[in-house]
Amino acid sequence: MSESEQQQKSSTDKKQEYKQRYYNKEMTEIFESFEWPLYELFDRADGIMAKISTEASACQIPAEFRANFMRERVIDMFEQIAEQRMGKKDAM
Repeated sequence: MSESEQQQKSSTDKKQEYKQRYYNKEMTEIFESFEWPLYELFDRADGIMAKISTEASACQIPAEFRANFMRERVIDMFEQIAEQRMGKKDAM
């Protein structure tokens, strides 16, 4: 690789590093501004999930089955919510 090619690659690498640092800084600030309300929602959801697991345990459903079942259902809910949000965006 020639010297000019190395310099160009180095410049490109530095730009990428700068962009990544910038993206990380901005996303951290944005996320942290919503972190506490999100934490509270997840904490409430965790309580509901614990109740579901307790009731399923009383029906002698194994822990691994309960965990896998609930994980799949929660992922499905998140996907449905995202689809609804995107549908509302498209309707605007």
